[in-house]
Amino acid sequence: MIKSVIFVDLPSVEIEKKWNYFVNNHFNGNYFQTPAYFKSLLNQKKVRPFAIILLNKDEKIVGLLVGAIQSFGPKFLSYILSRTIIYGGPLILDSNKKEMLICLLNELELFSSIYIEFRNLFDLNELKTFFSNAGYLYEEHLNFIIKIDELTIKRIKEDKTRQIKKALKNGAVIEEARNIEQINKLYDILKLLYKIKVKKPLPSLEYFQNIFLKSYQEHPTKVFLILFEEQIIGGIFCLTYNNEVIYEYYICGLDTDYKELYPSVLATYAPIKYAIDNGFKCFDFLGAGKPSQDYGVRNFKSRFGGEEVNYGRFTKIKSLIYYFYKTFFYLYAKKNKS
Repeated sequence: MIKSVIFVDLPSVEIEKKWNYFVNNHFNGNYFQTPAYFKSLLNQKKVRPFAIILLNKDEKIVGLLVGAIQSFGPKFLSYILSRTIIYGGPLILDSNKKEMLICLLNELELFSSIYIEFRNLFDLNELKTFFSNAGYLYEEHLNFIIKIDELTIKRIKEDKTRQIKKALKNGAVIEEARNIEQINKLYDILKLLYKIKVKKPLPSLEYFQNIFLKSYQEHPTKVFLILFEEQIIGGIFCLTYNNEVIYEYYICGLDTDYKELYPSVLATYAPIKYAIDNGFKCFDFLGAGKPSQDYGVRNFKSRFGGEEVNYGRFTKIKSLIYYFYKTFFYLYAKKNKS
């Protein structure tokens, strides 16, 4: 007998302990299914995190799904401009996967948004049929994962190795962020990048301050800055999982203004070097676009020696309003960058 429990607020100490144990001992455990990630999203504007936990008759966790409903635009359009995003889930035990997945997906239907998207961080091919039967479409989506070993640096392509050496020789410096003022300055650069180039919604400054200030000991947030003459010219926000995986989360650099210092290249190199020095197993880029579409960022990421994987994504459109949303969302994003 399986029962489900849904959390939209802080869980009890007992549940959190079980939750951490389950994720840490699951073969596909990752940061985005931990209580730390869930709690980092609480009390954030326009974000509603949730956790669906499945318990067996002995009150042991046998399945888990953590996600967030993200809303954009004015409050009266919060439903039309909402989406549910799940990274790195579901996590379920090998026994009776079908029953547990169906239970999780049914509970997920209780949350209101225009569409649901699973951003897979591991291979879910064996569950494709079950997702399909529940109305989900599978789309290919690439990623690069860098294995950390004695050959990691040698696998970085020659052009990037040359740029890294040149930037450091020309006076660029890599440092970890030490205070909130540095976070604020890095966010200004990130916000500018999203306004001019990326043209997609960006979490608030308060969110980045929160994940920096409330970094959890077992999964600390690492923020690497690129400085020149004591001025921040780029950097990267990274999430970590159990001193095993470090994820690229948000990255930016004033590449046009500092062409000979390659701030985005150094910002990408910084966590890779940190992972090597601190015994991590891999560096995860968290996505490299659809293989059918040209994506300049994918070529950039490919130069750092990672393995290309295609874990794909599962998407379910819950309303025809989605088509209105898809058009309005990008028009709104171009004019209103948060």
